[in-house]
Amino acid sequence: MAVPQGELKPDWALIAGRGTVLICEPNEPAPSRADLEAFADDFTALPTGFYPIGVTGNESLPEGEQEGGESEVLDLWEYPGARTVETEKPVDTITIKPAQFDNTTLALYGGGGDDSGEDIFWTPAQRVPTVAGVLVVYIDSIGRVVGRYRPKNSLIGSGGIVVNTDEWGEIPIVATRLNDAANPGGEAWIGEGFGTPVTP
Repeated sequence: MAVPQGELKPDWALIAGRGTVLICEPNEPAPSRADLEAFADDFTALPTGFYPIGVTGNESLPEGEQEGGESEVLDLWEYPGARTVETEKPVDTITIKPAQFDNTTLALYGGGGDDSGEDIFWTPAQRVPTVAGVLVVYIDSIGRVVGRYRPKNSLIGSGGIVVNTDEWGEIPIVATRLNDAANPGGEAWIGEGFGTPVTP
């Protein structure tokens, strides 16, 4: 890979003043920058095929984590430290902590459930992760909108549900990135500053 040649652009430093998390069927096409900017105006113009998980507290923003990804240095007789190889593939996760308690968040946390009863939701005895695309939308106070889209993930609750007397509750859901033939495991970053600039 060639070394990227960057520029100093202070307006592209990101402060996630607002935002939300959307989900979709696995491998849904990524939304465009225009889709995200239209959605960011009032949260009603959802990108086609995407749906909200629920509201999130300001202190509980989505957190990305990578585990594993071990590498090893290979020596040649003539040239020590000639190359590195990846000996263990990393596992990428995003932890989402919606503050909204309803059928959607509890089904994602509990691995399914029964919402057919009036005003009652039953979690299942056997948890089955939900496979879905995950889109995190960040909205900067200066108006820049950035999307982070992972087309295929396994979503399931991790850790205990939290409730408080003076803070929003949290339903911790971990989205683990998956790979398949339709999506080799990458993620898309969407917005101004990514990819080829739009020609005026």
